Amino acid sequence: MDTTVFQIKSRTAALGLKSLDIINALRERGITVSPQQYSSSITGYTINPKSLKITSTANEILTELEAKKK
Repeated sequence: MDTTVFQIKSRTAALGLKSLDIINALRERGITVSPQQYSSSITGYTINPKSLKITSTANEILTELEAKKK
């Protein structure tokens, strides 16, 4: 899975959010993640089941926030 397809960094910035905001939202959904894990996951540096979960859930969070913003 190409994790860059979600463009998480640019979408986060477009919403005026920081990576830490998304990390906290992930934690609220029960995904324990460090800033380093988050970064390596969304850039595709690390690809394993947890990084794919981090990336897909971050995408869901951003999609929800984008829908609320419209």
